[in-house]
Amino acid sequence: MKKNKKIKLIAIIILGLSLIVYIVNFFSNASTELSKNPIQLERKIPTDYLHLFNAQVRGNIILQSATSFKLRNTVVNCVYNNEYDIMVTKDSIESGFDLKRDGIEIHKKSKGSAPQTKSSYNQDNFRITYNGISNSIVSKVYLTIDGDSTANYHKGDSVAYYYSYLKAANFQYKYEGVSELTIEGRNKLPFLDRKKPIIIMFIKRNDWLYFIILSSRSDSKPLSPDTLYKLIQ
Repeated sequence: MKKNKKIKLIAIIILGLSLIVYIVNFFSNASTELSKNPIQLERKIPTDYLHLFNAQVRGNIILQSATSFKLRNTVVNCVYNNEYDIMVTKDSIESGFDLKRDGIEIHKKSKGSAPQTKSSYNQDNFRITYNGISNSIVSKVYLTIDGDSTANYHKGDSVAYYYSYLKAANFQYKYEGVSELTIEGRNKLPFLDRKKPIIIMFIKRNDWLYFIILSSRSDSKPLSPDTLYKLIQ
């Protein structure tokens, strides 16, 4: 009996020490990631983001949050006219990048991996999760959309524009690589599976690829396919 008690005690001590080591390593790694990629909250929308929109629109765009990182460009969440949620971010592109050629739609479930560092933001009907470390120079974009009535409203060398009653979507810069951004529908009641409309837009300007998401804040405010297109300059 005494021998069994000693074995149990040793096992408990080893388990306790292992747990302590795990906790120390976890917080050490978290601190290291944070020190490498510190987060800073901005008080205004970056000028180049704001100038994506028409001059008459800008005064009705209200900032909700603007989060900048050392290892990724600013992620802005805002509201337009108290009717639509908008998210904007950007990444640098290779010379000669062409959305018509290099923006690729994947018509199957993505096998990409989740980013090691990520942040999330909830719009009224969608949860958006983005890679906290995104310093790639973009040469390709692989977009997966799982939704109903998905339409490629416009696609050219500098603009790609999608409208969908969305269940989920994500995009990657390498085929089946790390998911740079994921969008998931949020059902207010767990037993309902109602898909909500959303607009996803890529804009190439100068040396940057901008990514914009727009969704309605209320079921009473319909989202037509050209809503975001009308707001963009």
